[in-house]
Amino acid sequence: MNFRFKKHLVASILMGGLLLAPEMQAATYTVTRLFQIGGEYSGSGQATAYDINASGQIVGIAYAHAMSHAALWQPASANPIDLGTLGGSYSTANGINDYGQVVGTALTSDTTYHAVLWQPGSTTPIELGTLSGSYYSWASGINNNGQVVGGDTSSNGVNYAALWQPGSTTPIELSTLGGTNSFATSINSSGQIVGIANNSDEIYRATLWQSGSTTAVELDSLGGVGRSWASGINDSGQVVGFTPTIGDYHATLWQSGSTTAIDLGTIGGGYSQATGINNSGQVVGVADTSGGINHAALWQSGSTTAIDLNTLVSLSSGYLQIALGINSKGQIIAQDSNGFANLLTPTVTSVPVPSAIWLFASMLAGFIGFNCRKQIQ
Repeated sequence: MNFRFKKHLVASILMGGLLLAPEMQAATYTVTRLFQIGGEYSGSGQATAYDINASGQIVGIAYAHAMSHAALWQPASANPIDLGTLGGSYSTANGINDYGQVVGTALTSDTTYHAVLWQPGSTTPIELGTLSGSYYSWASGINNNGQVVGGDTSSNGVNYAALWQPGSTTPIELSTLGGTNSFATSINSSGQIVGIANNSDEIYRATLWQSGSTTAVELDSLGGVGRSWASGINDSGQVVGFTPTIGDYHATLWQSGSTTAIDLGTIGGGYSQATGINNSGQVVGVADTSGGINHAALWQSGSTTAIDLNTLVSLSSGYLQIALGINSKGQIIAQDSNGFANLLTPTVTSVPVPSAIWLFASMLAGFIGFNCRKQIQ
């Protein structure tokens, strides 16, 4: 590329950028309140959203006729679909993959809780089996390959992390860290699983099970004493959760291939927790304000600075308490202080470029353009 052509190219880029994009872009969110089954409910505890997929389908639990049922909210609809139960009065949907397969827990007619799967477009739960001797089971997550994770509880109260392979109702038991209990919370498309497991001191620690392995790997803490928790993993293998610090708990990130904990901080208070992470590395959760109030929080990819989501939305009443999930489009599901589930959809608002920058860029583009014309005369 010759010098004159380079200058033409630079001038074109600068002029095109200035003419077509004279303003910087900043993200805020529109808020959609999610209703209970059968319509909006004026009381509290009417709906909680637990997961959202790439298409914007949301799953959770919603109040229905004096009972709580698993619910599915389709994109652009605030009214949920009742996913039913196994004959009992209760069910909850905890996870959904990008194909619309849903997993959760449902009560049977004999009042036992079983892990269940709903196929796309169906409101009939399919019961997933339990480990031998288990009293009940639950499902917490499903990946795009149809692998399901969760756990079983035996009649003597011991919890076992479990994996169900696609098409199978026979769970595979995942190991602990030398203690008694374990629980799986999330699985990525590679088959990596995260959750918690007891160590030999019977303390719950954030845990990773590699794809194809039932052996638990402990994830490091931030140095404090107490339990830690891994709640989400993306397809790159980044893990989020919380671990103890000196005197409190902080939202934590573990990078792919590393067991070293990264402190994500708070928004002025002592406590924070990360609940989910998308494939872009954006993290959501909850963090204390300086006044000790739980606020829904967002951490942008690569940043350890917590953003109070309440500064990016407009609510008619109350405030956002906790964010529970984020999809690949950056849509967030969050619970507010009035007990409502909410969908936060990113919007782009224009922020004027400071006049000094605009003037400098315009002068630079003009100067380059003038010199280019001189070179070709």
